[in-house]
Amino acid sequence: MNNCEICAGNINDDLCTSCFERFFPTYQNNYIISCDYCQLGNREQCLECDNINFTCSRCNDGFQLSNGQCISEYSFEAIYETNSYNQNIELINKDFLRHINKMVIDGEDIRPTSNINIHNPGNHTVYFKMDNKTNIFSQMFFNITNLISLYSYSNFNTLYVEDMDEMFSNCLSLTYLNLSSFNTINTHNMYSMFSNCRSLKYLDISNFKVHYINYFDCRNIFSSINSDVTIYTNSAFKSALRTKGEDIGLRFKII
Repeated sequence: MNNCEICAGNINDDLCTSCFERFFPTYQNNYIISCDYCQLGNREQCLECDNINFTCSRCNDGFQLSNGQCISEYSFEAIYETNSYNQNIELINKDFLRHINKMVIDGEDIRPTSNINIHNPGNHTVYFKMDNKTNIFSQMFFNITNLISLYSYSNFNTLYVEDMDEMFSNCLSLTYLNLSSFNTINTHNMYSMFSNCRSLKYLDISNFKVHYINYFDCRNIFSSINSDVTIYTNSAFKSALRTKGEDIGLRFKII
């Protein structure tokens, strides 16, 4: 069978058990009878492919269909680390609970909460689905010391967010932070946004923009940050930081 990644059986009775990446199975009587190409799909997100339009027609749980593509329904994907059994950890500052529509921890839906007792040590994945009504992100993850990674999905609208001051300040364990989907064109306050992130190794702010440079406050944005961090940014934002005296010699990569 064309585009079959794993084939079992003999020469007279071939059985496809898995399709190649971006080729999706069509089943008959619980057997794969074809592997069809899906232009906008991937197997983690797309469940079924439209064989006529070559786009995704049905999504896996946690994703919603938009113009033939599966878009995550979540705003953030965060990973927290626990070091002991029955450890109570803070997930997000409680002021933002009213903006959370859904929260999933280790695959289990729970009532949105600012802290939770996690029974086993290790890394725990938390998905947040937030509404787009808030225009203030100030101290959203401030002092959340068990947060080690955060990724923002592109469907999360930050266009009207004005304040991001101290959003990740004092996240002492944070190592990976991808905010490349953030639209900051109306954000004028990033005071101490990443200050004291002493473990940070990767920071993607490649789409950050500044519109009103005269009103832009980025004081101490990288104060006491890990000196080994690699920061992905664009030349315009780096220039804005330099204009405000905040280019402190960290390892920037212009993209």
